[in-house]
Amino acid sequence: MLDRQVSPRTGLAVLVVSLLGLAGLVAFLLGGEGGPWDRAVPLPSPGTVPDALRAEFVGDQACAPCHPGIARAHRHSRHAVTLHPMLPGHLPASLPDHDHFIDPTTGFEYALERHQEGYLFRVVTPDGSRAQATEFAFGSGKTGITLVGRAEGGTLREFRMSYFPFRHRWEVTPGQRGSAVDPLGHVHDPAMSQRCFTCHSTVMTASQVAPEPRFIGVGCEACHGPGRRHIEALQHGDPTPHIDNPGRWDGKRVNALCGRCHRSQQELDPLDTFSLAQTQRFQPLGLARSACFRASAGRLSCVTCHDAHEDARTDAAHYEAVCLSCHSGKTGVQAPGGALGVRRQALGAGPPDARRPTPNAQPPTPGRVCPVNPRSGCITCHMPNREVVRGISMADHWIHVVRSSSAKDPQP
Repeated sequence: MLDRQVSPRTGLAVLVVSLLGLAGLVAFLLGGEGGPWDRAVPLPSPGTVPDALRAEFVGDQACAPCHPGIARAHRHSRHAVTLHPMLPGHLPASLPDHDHFIDPTTGFEYALERHQEGYLFRVVTPDGSRAQATEFAFGSGKTGITLVGRAEGGTLREFRMSYFPFRHRWEVTPGQRGSAVDPLGHVHDPAMSQRCFTCHSTVMTASQVAPEPRFIGVGCEACHGPGRRHIEALQHGDPTPHIDNPGRWDGKRVNALCGRCHRSQQELDPLDTFSLAQTQRFQPLGLARSACFRASAGRLSCVTCHDAHEDARTDAAHYEAVCLSCHSGKTGVQAPGGALGVRRQALGAGPPDARRPTPNAQPPTPGRVCPVNPRSGCITCHMPNREVVRGISMADHWIHVVRSSSAKDPQP
């Protein structure tokens, strides 16, 4: 096969493709006008970055002096605490320091035991007792907290029982029901083990099994890209930002960024019909399917309703105001915070940069006024809560007219 002759036309095509690929790699490594991800190309899929880029990431502490308001708000957000080292004094506030409990489905006894400077997760079955050191707690505590320990070959063992703070009890970790599951917990392969960390930390390099302590939790650079060149540019008076600013992206790119972990359709198996129907669990998937998004000319995105630097709000009036900014029948009506424009001066971010137009700043096109209730009730009618796992529900982000059977079993 190596001796096969190549035609001049084919050879030229191969050369052009190779040069374009090399140029793309160089641009990624060196950065451009914005950050290394701030350009009109598909975002990298969730995963690790090359080891050569590790030094380009500086951590949240380096961002805080210039962005104190945003840093303060983010520090108390669930994104920032979605991963914890299992060390005394570092546990999620809602996780018991030690506990003993029984799985009612199997009768097996479990325990979280404080041991020296760490913790053990133990199971007692008719075959005897087994225990393993826990190293990390996944989850902010809003819904559930799952403990993991390292297994052989750089893999993770996801322990079989997880703690659900709102119910104050331990239950079987989602996905681990059934008699074939190891009673201590499921061991993931290396690729899945790394993927778990990439969505619960700021950055993971290809050679890492777990993130560095300063990158535990989803920090600034998880969305804005590596910050070293940005800081150096400011110190040397370079007007080029050398950092990503998703607030200046159109809705499709913003949703793709969020979808790397919250899952867009591109992140899911096209043959997995169950997951493709989980528009309450995978919010970017649902939003992309919504007529509101398709009719917004790229202006509707996750940050239209949610400030990425703080927790999602719980007051329906805030979200209804966003809906009514388009569905009021009036052109250019803006909800508090900017409606389809991103909140530019929130949390001490300072005034917007007037040098570049903002894709999300265009006035929204008026949408059809709701014939049932033109003033309120938008969320409960068009984004009803749907169950994710037993007893846990989330708002359906497929914004649509919900028929009688749609809320229970919507079709993709």
